[in-house]
Amino acid sequence: MVATAAPQTSSNADPLLVKQPATLASMVAQDQARTLYAHGKGGLAMSAMVSLLLGLMVVTPANRAHLVGWLCAMAVVLGVRGFDLLVLYPRRRQVSDDGPADIRRYAVGVGAAALLWVAFPPLFFATMTQTSRAGSAVILAAMAGGSPIMLGAVLSVAIGYCLSLILPFSLLLLFLPGRVNATLGTLGLTDALVMTWLCKVLHDRVLAYMQLARSHQLLTEEALVQQRRTEAAQLALQAANQTLEARVEDRTADLQREVLERKSYAIALERLASIDPLTGLLNRATLADRLNEALAQALAQPPSSAISVAVLFLDLDGFKQINDVQGHDIGDHVLKAVAGRIMQCCVGAHVAAWHVARWGGDEFVVVATGLRDEAAIAAQAGVILTALCDPIELTDIKPGAPSVRLGVTIGVALAPAHGTTQDALIRSADNAMYSGKKQGGGRVVIFNQPLARQISERRLIEQGLRGAPCDGAMALHYQPIINASTGRCDLMEALLRWTHPSLGAVGPDIFIPIAEQSEEIIAIGRFVLREACLAAMHWPGEPRPAVAVNISIAQILSGHLLADVQVALDASGLPVQRLELEITESMFIADHDRVMPVLEDLRGRGIHLALDDFGTGFSSLARLATLPIDTIKIDRAFVQQEDERGLAMIRAMLLIARALRLEVTAEGVETENQVSAMKALGADRLQGYRLARPMQAASVAEWLTSRAADLRHA
Repeated sequence: MVATAAPQTSSNADPLLVKQPATLASMVAQDQARTLYAHGKGGLAMSAMVSLLLGLMVVTPANRAHLVGWLCAMAVVLGVRGFDLLVLYPRRRQVSDDGPADIRRYAVGVGAAALLWVAFPPLFFATMTQTSRAGSAVILAAMAGGSPIMLGAVLSVAIGYCLSLILPFSLLLLFLPGRVNATLGTLGLTDALVMTWLCKVLHDRVLAYMQLARSHQLLTEEALVQQRRTEAAQLALQAANQTLEARVEDRTADLQREVLERKSYAIALERLASIDPLTGLLNRATLADRLNEALAQALAQPPSSAISVAVLFLDLDGFKQINDVQGHDIGDHVLKAVAGRIMQCCVGAHVAAWHVARWGGDEFVVVATGLRDEAAIAAQAGVILTALCDPIELTDIKPGAPSVRLGVTIGVALAPAHGTTQDALIRSADNAMYSGKKQGGGRVVIFNQPLARQISERRLIEQGLRGAPCDGAMALHYQPIINASTGRCDLMEALLRWTHPSLGAVGPDIFIPIAEQSEEIIAIGRFVLREACLAAMHWPGEPRPAVAVNISIAQILSGHLLADVQVALDASGLPVQRLELEITESMFIADHDRVMPVLEDLRGRGIHLALDDFGTGFSSLARLATLPIDTIKIDRAFVQQEDERGLAMIRAMLLIARALRLEVTAEGVETENQVSAMKALGADRLQGYRLARPMQAASVAEWLTSRAADLRHA
């Protein structure tokens, strides 16, 4: 066979022809990144010196702990930026000169430092002297003066950093009395405008220079490339003439090779159509086919006491955290290791056949046929569970990385007892697995009749919730919230009650989560708002009590809450000051960016907001200080913990509330000792069975009248 000549792509090939074309924008972005990093060392040194200087200027015994924390945070940020500047950036440039990515990384570091500069004035302004305030403002303004030069290559970074240095102190000074403070604040705002203008001017000039230089470079390279291509075309034409005969001879061999390759491709495609590419296990479609075949064969046999087909539905415990924290590469390695262990557990097991598939994400399904009894499949599931709990080593993919531990929850369904179709059997195993998850995970759960009843009951609840607000089965009860000082009823909390036509009374702790998952909570929430506002208009008293209504995260994310609240207020005529909406900390964890604007809008309209179950969530104090709320409600778990530790925790919550100028309601007050303790600690309001139980809407007016009479005679 004659060797076929091909265009040369070796190391001596013309670099202009091999080089990938670059756009003007990408080249300018590279220059911008290089300019940023070229000035980075000076910026880091200046930030470090100014941080230490400001620390020496503002330090007092009162703020020393906060100052040390702030300096440590700044040191971490500057250290990470220095590592990026001195180590990561040079290494990345050797591999790939990605200008936009380098700019983003640099901007993240500058942004982190800017956030700390923004936090500096609010943290230490109150403990600073007039001299140190003025001096700090001047130092930060002087430091901002260098930002247009250091960061001018990227306008948004330069302007953002300048403003983070100047604006916080300037705004705080403006709000202080005194001519000097007003003057300094005004000068700071003026300086901010000047710095913004200067950043824009310098950026435009630098960018124009970069674009001009790179345009010239591109034009020069394009001319050279065109010349080299002409020469290369001539050489290629000569080579084509020389190799034409060789190509004719090679074509016969190529045809034979293509026939063999197509056969190989057909085999590979057939395999790919049935195999999960990551783990090498069966995919979902193939497993469904295998399960249908196994069920058809089993159901065709004469009935016997032996279990013919079993389905194990596996869901890994804690896998999402591995993906989120250590990355998807590690996650893929873990999934492969899990798949290998499942297969090892199935090899040699005493069954007719095993079929193992990756169902999706971190879920796996195992189908076993020819089992002896339920105990055998439970034992085999236990073997798999034990194997998957052993540590998984990561040294193959990441040298030196610690091993990871996973758990697994396994749901088991058996045919024909738990289903005779592929869908029914998979669904039963999935429901059994979900039940195990609710129990804490890390266990084997076999589908059973109690579980089937729970699923049936849940289905009845889901069906019953459709249209429940309109069929008269839902009603509101109201529990008074008492002013700890006056004994007067300040609010009535609306509590939803529901009687299912066949299940009877269903607790809100059961039907509310189901309503949230099925989105029926939108209609239910609209019903509660309307009924509570209408009822509150008929309550006696002067002043009349407000009404508190719990709202769900689903109502906020639906986009209809603001309109629903306004419709309820307009339809009832209830003043906005007499409506309080209760929220939970989990709302901010779920979708902070979408929740905050809605709550701020509600509060801006004059509606009071209360944070329910305070102390049981995960919000930080920094986040708490930014929440648009008026009241916190201390959870009953703390109120009923009457020892010194519990009282100390409540005392701490009250100190936080006072510092943030929030009112405090203590929930779950059920004894006279708890009433006395909460009053002594300084709670503003009390709520609980010791004061009043929830009552029907028809009883509220009578209770309020009786309460007012008792207070007059007291």
